[in-house]
Amino acid sequence: MTGIQENRVGARSPIVSIIMPAYNAAEFIGDSIASVLSQSFEALELIVVDDGSTDRTRELVPSGDRRVKLLSQKNGGPSKARNTALRVAAGEYVWHLDADDILVPEAVSEAVFALSDLPQLGGVVGRWCIIDESGRRSSNDISLWPTGTWQKELLFGPMLQRTLFPPSAALLRKSAVEQAGGWDESLWCAEDRDLWLRVLNVSEGLLFSDRNWTQYREHGSNATLNIDRIKLHSDLFEQKWFSEGGLAGQQFLHLRPYVSCLASLYMARQCRSGNQASREQEFIDCALAQLRCADVDSSAVSAILWEVAGTSSEASFRRALWPTARREVAEFCWSNLSAAVRNGRLLTAASRILELLMKRPTFLLAKLARRLTKKGEKR
Repeated sequence: MTGIQENRVGARSPIVSIIMPAYNAAEFIGDSIASVLSQSFEALELIVVDDGSTDRTRELVPSGDRRVKLLSQKNGGPSKARNTALRVAAGEYVWHLDADDILVPEAVSEAVFALSDLPQLGGVVGRWCIIDESGRRSSNDISLWPTGTWQKELLFGPMLQRTLFPPSAALLRKSAVEQAGGWDESLWCAEDRDLWLRVLNVSEGLLFSDRNWTQYREHGSNATLNIDRIKLHSDLFEQKWFSEGGLAGQQFLHLRPYVSCLASLYMARQCRSGNQASREQEFIDCALAQLRCADVDSSAVSAILWEVAGTSSEASFRRALWPTARREVAEFCWSNLSAAVRNGRLLTAASRILELLMKRPTFLLAKLARRLTKKGEKR
């Protein structure tokens, strides 16, 4: 660490504001707060916003630590809570950490060091892993994009199609978030992707690190498991970005069928995770219908197939998904996807999507389609 960083770490004013929205978070917020306050980076503040909790959330926020601020509001959703904290945040950088997630040791120091000499970028994104309710790690390190500095021209299209990282995995420049207009309080789902896109619009891009900075907790009460909410707010996101005069602009309107398809496939996976298997096929059928009128776009194939496969293996996230040549997409699918499909109905959907998207597939894609179909027949 340079002398500049050493001086900043020892500064009295916070350099980093950790923003933590909390709604009935008593079960996990203690661990999340502890992971922040144990960071070696001293020039930080933690702003917890109690979003109308009815449990012991407020009681678990320490009152004797000068680095901690506790704010309260009526229940208005995570975006409103984050904006409430953003208005009082004193840091140059902001980290939006959910109240059930964990920062790994040295995360803040490493992220600030990585971003401090790149003022043109809107933020830095680290890897993350998944933990369960008891804190046991249940995945390898995850990254949905290759490491390095990526200009917004290369990121915008892929990020329109899917969320590339959770809020807890990124350190952002506060100025970029403010210039982008903060969080959209009308969205309770896809609100993070909406903000990342607007941050890209006011900056030159993002830095993706190969370091794991976050443990993302999956549990039964995750907001992401509320299928009806996902459906409603996914539709609102699409209207905002793809309706006439929408923010995506004319050059990206062709991506709307893929955005709809990915949202439907994600909801199918959530139905399976949330014990709503009766609705899983409904969303698979919806995804297929959305693709039937879509133009072939090889850049979307691997993303759609990954959503179908529902895998989180380490190898799956190591290769660049965009931009890529058709042969590279095929090789990626062949080497990683064929062994990852775990569900019979999703397996059948995978081969049907291949047939719809790749009307003149390369040899490898045709080979993969045959392999997937044979596996489906055996099941």
